[in-house]
Amino acid sequence: MAHDPPNIAVYLEIGRKQTLAGARDWPGWYRSWHDEAAVLQALFTYRPRYARVLQADRIAFPAPAATSAFYGGQTLHGQRKHRFRRA
Repeated sequence: MAHDPPNIAVYLEIGRKQTLAGARDWPGWYRSWHDEAAVLQALFTYRPRYARVLQADRIAFPAPAATSAFYGGQTLHGQRKHRFRRA
């Protein structure tokens, strides 16, 4: 029997020049980029590195198979002075 791919709740923090996306239930798994579509792709691309860190501590990580596994959580709009650094 095939398993459904995991769905991952993400939040977005939208700043003037950068958008940050983070996985709500997976602390430390976040990325920043210029727009929403690009930041979700960056978060998805980063998943193997995040999985390796968790594997070292023997924590199971249900890595999504595509960005379509991300679903919206909360969207926050940064203030004018709010800036993100690319990690």
